[in-house]
Amino acid sequence: MSFPTTYASVGFAGRVLLPMHARRYARRLRPQLQRDYGASEYYTVGQIRAAAGKCRLSSRHLALGLAAFLPHEAFAVHCPGATRDDYERLRDLFFSHVPTEPDLSVSPAPENPYLG
Repeated sequence: MSFPTTYASVGFAGRVLLPMHARRYARRLRPQLQRDYGASEYYTVGQIRAAAGKCRLSSRHLALGLAAFLPHEAFAVHCPGATRDDYERLRDLFFSHVPTEPDLSVSPAPENPYLG
């Protein structure tokens, strides 16, 4: 049995709730971590828990934040029973919901065909 299916939200609720929580974690957790601790590829478990608490994110789905901001070795220590595949799936789910930056590059406006 894989790690994401060992949550209490298994089955239909798991298919609906896990992506919903992944979206919330992806949109709120990284900005909070960057505000509190600066930009970094990885953060500590304590930093991730504190930021998730400040954002009022569900601690039941903390594994999403841990997978996103911990290396696999540290994730495996804090989430026993999780496989490498679980780690990759949680990371993929998290990063699929990270909002993209808008394209603010300047380019010439297209020619207006209605002007003579």
